[in-house]
Amino acid sequence: GSGRGYWREEERMSARHGRHSHGESVGEGMMSSVGDLMSAVLFIFIILVVSFAKKLHEREEQFDRNVANANRARSALISDIGREVLKKGINVEVDSLHGILRLRDKATFASGSEELGPELHQMVDSLGKVLAAKLPRYSRGGERDSAQLDAVFIEGHTDSEPLGAGSRFRDNM
Repeated sequence: GSGRGYWREEERMSARHGRHSHGESVGEGMMSSVGDLMSAVLFIFIILVVSFAKKLHEREEQFDRNVANANRARSALISDIGREVLKKGINVEVDSLHGILRLRDKATFASGSEELGPELHQMVDSLGKVLAAKLPRYSRGGERDSAQLDAVFIEGHTDSEPLGAGSRFRDNM
């Protein structure tokens, strides 16, 4: 019986001095638990970063596929319009890589004028008819949903010669 009392007294003394009965201090045990917890948090953080990186990579690949599909559709549209315009006798340059259709003929206004000449008027009319026939297929709600056309830019240039008297525009700049 006296041995049992000795161990109890030793445990009380150890507890007063911050030690467990097996000789390890209370602070050391707590630090190893905190270290284990920090390792677990770091492991979870690494898993989250890897998961995020994987999802980001998948989205980048999807974006690249969408861009490639849009470029193919734009190229097909420009080539198709170019063929139709050539059939109408309008000389055009087709840059399907950049989505540009240029009129090669001297499609210009007379200097200092805002009026289309008869030849230019016919050319613009023919081009307009081709665009009206082809573009709805690529618009929202059109026949083709796989590729959509968001904008068409028509660009032109002017000279610095002032417009004639009675013009509906203040200037040609």
